[in-house]
Amino acid sequence: MAKKARGLKPEQLIAEVAGGDIRPFYLLYGEEEYEREAIAAELIEKIIPARARDFNLDIVRADRFDLLDFMQIFDSYPMMAEIPPTRASTSAC
Repeated sequence: MAKKARGLKPEQLIAEVAGGDIRPFYLLYGEEEYEREAIAAELIEKIIPARARDFNLDIVRADRFDLLDFMQIFDSYPMMAEIPPTRASTSAC
């Protein structure tokens, strides 16, 4: 029997972030693109200060995903920011 995928519901994820539990990156998956985009926008708003977004926000989409590029982004240091870089990612089905 296959294991059921584990993950958080959108409201659980937002509550976790609001409580200060911030992960190094997020993979948002689901059938509804609108819902993925809305959650990504909310995560960006709550986690990344506006002044840091130009240099420290990368959005990686499934249809253009490259593992080497992702690892280089993930391992990079923040520019002109005190917080470590955080990634918001959306995935198409």
